[in-house]
Amino acid sequence: MSRAGATGWSTTQARVEFGNVEQHRIRYFTYYVARIDYSYSYNNEYYSGYSERVFLRESSADRFVGIMKGKPIFIRANPSRPEKSALLKQDQPGGWPA
Repeated sequence: MSRAGATGWSTTQARVEFGNVEQHRIRYFTYYVARIDYSYSYNNEYYSGYSERVFLRESSADRFVGIMKGKPIFIRANPSRPEKSALLKQDQPGGWPA
C-alpha cells in the first residue's frame, strides 16, 4: 500500500523510540537516510513501525533524528491490519523539522 492509500486509514498517536542515519553512495553521489522507529497502540494492542527520509547532508539527517527522538507523532494505522502503518507529513502539527 502506498502512502497515498494510507490517507483513509485511522490516525493515532505514536512515539518516536529510536533513530539512526545511514550513508549511501551511488557512484559519485552520496546521500543520507534518516530512519525513525516508532511505537503505537491501536485497539489496545501495541505495534511498531518505521519511516525513512532522505537527506543530501549528513548534518541535516542527524538534526532531524535528534529532534524526532522521543517526540509524539501521529501515524495512520490500517484498520483491518493495524500492524501496517504510515507516517505522513500532513498529519504532523507544524510539519517536519527542517
